[in-house]
Amino acid sequence: MIAVLLLTPGRSVPVGTLVDRIWGAYPPRASNAVAPYVARLRRVIAAAGGDPGLLQFVSGGYRIDVAAEQVDLHRARRLAAAAREAQRAGDDKSSAGLLRQALAGWEPIALAGLPGDWAARVREALHRERLDLLADLAEARLRLGFADAVVEELRPVAAEHPTAERVVAALMRALSAGGRVPEALECYARLRAAVSDELGSEPGAAVRELHVELLRGNEPASNRVPGPAVPAQLPADVAGFTAREDELRRLDEALGDDRPVVLAGTAGVGKTTLAVHWAHRVRHRFPGGQLFVNLGGFGPVESVLPPEEALRGFLEALGVPGPRIPRELPARAAMFRTLVAGRRLLIILDNARDADQVRPLLPGTPGSVVAITSRDQLLSLVAIEAARLVNVGLLTQAEARTMLAWRLGDQRVDAEPAAVRRLGDACAHLPIALAIVAARAAGRPDLPLASLADQLTAGDRFDVLDGHDASSNVRMVFSWSYRSLKPAAARLFRLLGLHPGPAFTATAAASLAGHPVDQVLDELVQAHLFVPAATGRYEQHDLLRAYAAELAGTDERDALHRLLDHYLHGASKAMRLNHTPSVLTLPPAQPGTVVDEIADDSAALAWLIANDSVLTRLIRLAGQAGFDGHAWRLARARDHFAVRQGRWNDLVELDQIGLRAARRTGDRAAEAELLRSLARALLMLGDHDGARRHALTAAGHFHELGEQTSEAQTHHFLADIFDRMGQPRTALRHARTALRVYEAIDDRAGMARALNATGWCHAVLGEHRLAVEHCARALAFFREIGDRDGEAATQGSLGYACEQSGELDAAIGHYNQSVRLCREIGERFYLADTLTHLGDCLRAKGDRRAARAAWSEALDVFDELDHPAQDLRVKLAAASE
Repeated sequence: MIAVLLLTPGRSVPVGTLVDRIWGAYPPRASNAVAPYVARLRRVIAAAGGDPGLLQFVSGGYRIDVAAEQVDLHRARRLAAAAREAQRAGDDKSSAGLLRQALAGWEPIALAGLPGDWAARVREALHRERLDLLADLAEARLRLGFADAVVEELRPVAAEHPTAERVVAALMRALSAGGRVPEALECYARLRAAVSDELGSEPGAAVRELHVELLRGNEPASNRVPGPAVPAQLPADVAGFTAREDELRRLDEALGDDRPVVLAGTAGVGKTTLAVHWAHRVRHRFPGGQLFVNLGGFGPVESVLPPEEALRGFLEALGVPGPRIPRELPARAAMFRTLVAGRRLLIILDNARDADQVRPLLPGTPGSVVAITSRDQLLSLVAIEAARLVNVGLLTQAEARTMLAWRLGDQRVDAEPAAVRRLGDACAHLPIALAIVAARAAGRPDLPLASLADQLTAGDRFDVLDGHDASSNVRMVFSWSYRSLKPAAARLFRLLGLHPGPAFTATAAASLAGHPVDQVLDELVQAHLFVPAATGRYEQHDLLRAYAAELAGTDERDALHRLLDHYLHGASKAMRLNHTPSVLTLPPAQPGTVVDEIADDSAALAWLIANDSVLTRLIRLAGQAGFDGHAWRLARARDHFAVRQGRWNDLVELDQIGLRAARRTGDRAAEAELLRSLARALLMLGDHDGARRHALTAAGHFHELGEQTSEAQTHHFLADIFDRMGQPRTALRHARTALRVYEAIDDRAGMARALNATGWCHAVLGEHRLAVEHCARALAFFREIGDRDGEAATQGSLGYACEQSGELDAAIGHYNQSVRLCREIGERFYLADTLTHLGDCLRAKGDRRAARAAWSEALDVFDELDHPAQDLRVKLAAASE
């Protein structure tokens, strides 16, 4: 066990790896078999005067905290690496001295007496590594002129290891340098026979060429033997590389240890470009060279590169002749690990499909750095090999602009800033899409960027985003990720193309699929086809969503029905808990639909805030797809929340969609409800006449249908309309009509609302006593039934009544109560309106600073709601003078 840990000091070795390396094919049955060994080792370390705390359990494995320099193997490898550096610099004397030090601490038989397959494999690899060091030393001393001494040192080694080609070649050179060519030829004959007998092949090209030179009677061209091959396989750096500062910083951190780095991200996000750019920045730190291979993990199926082929390329780049490369993957991987041991290489494994494709390509010893790019997160590498995971995301708007400016020039980009933003959005800030668009624009310098943006937004974006080869065709690049999915994940990816975005939950995905999908979602996240967003939510950029929508087609109507049911039933439940005045009757949800659990009013508000953008898109989608019942019900379910949030423009558009859908279904009650909601939105946008017209029509419909509650609610609303039109007497008449109807049907919540409206009208008319009397009764009702929405409104009415009568302290108290309640229930517009009145009272009291604070907060909310609030701006400007 101590041998396993000391091979990688300072790094955690997973328990499973320890079990495999200690017991091999016969692991113990006990699940905690390693623990007794750890305890015994700690006692041994303590007895030897060491710190038993050096052996620690970390991240599912054990680690021994000793410096690499304290381990003979790692100390020898450091010396060997320094020797190679000296040899490359032409300093053979220093090189030879360092190699002698390295070999002095290297036992001829490593892990002596240690049983097991793993120990045997490591022992053999270390033995070959030691022979290579002996050959390096011999070559250095030969160049220094010590040919006879080299012969005496190498004869016994060559006799003991007759197939060690580098050792035999060094001996042949030494014999030749001493004029003993016949003996050198005999050495070759023995080598050839041994290689034929033991390996069934011929010696390598280098030693064969040396043999030919000796046969011709030629002295080898030089006794200065070249060092190991130094590969330089990096592709060219990308000109104009932009942004990615955080990712580059995290890659730089990898230089401090030997953990692999996984650059994971969706198709076309620029992982390879990032890896290559970073590799060029740091290549000077890797004297052993740079290796690069495209593993073809995501592309046409036939392009996937098996790891044994990748290893062949690496071995050839490191100077191994083709005939000497083993046939089998394990042997190739072992040879690769041997060759890179003691060297400092930078290895880029591009476009990996999975961890199994990568593992054989990883060095077995510290010193080299490996960066891997993949559309998959390769979590197995993160878990087992402790790889660093760096997720590569989309560009920001500013980064997208910089990328376009470098390719098209600042002048052209600066001339059309709005078009540049549209291009970035249409390309989802995806680098490959931006590069294709930039290429099109560069080819048409006369084409306005706005026209190109129009093409992207008006037609099929994927036709525009086609660079006319597979690697620059966005649709094709996405398809390679899609085809790599398992069937269940591929189906869910298609179905999620029906979701309008921008984010969805696991329950929404389960509703689409008709069954739980947690594990399938994990696969899609690992493939970077979705990314986790806020807690329990997932996002997908617009281009991938458009691609998924293409795959979904029009034959998934049942799935879309379940999705609409999921959000409709969730919104209805949330609105009930959020004290909505009206109740929406729903048909049962389709089998397979999952309805979210919503515990209380706070959870309901959070659900509505999180899903509002989805609801707005679904209302449009339902209207277009012929789900008329869902279109008008979703519009109704969202109405009260939208009113609280002051989203009047949305309300006009979506209520009109719902109104048309209700009329197509012939549902007069739904039509009347949506007419009233539409009237409210128009009123808040200043269209008093349109609001009055729609509200009166709605009142007529409700009267004809005998819907007394809804009729009363509409008269209550008409009171609000006429109040805003400056007709308080007419408003009071409608408020009293609403109150009479509510009293007739004993609707206490309705009575409370009508009493508040009546009190408000009296306050406007200057009838202070009647105003306070009616509002006080309303407040008692609202508190009795627990309606905080109504309580907030009534506190505001009382505040206004007191303000009008000059009772400023009482007014400020009521307004503060209203502000508190508005914040608790998420009522935005009424919050701003009440803060405005509160500021007026504070100014009248002489507290200008507090007044400015209230007005400023009110203006922030109005600006957020895109409400003009011109009078308030004038007040604030005057208060600042």
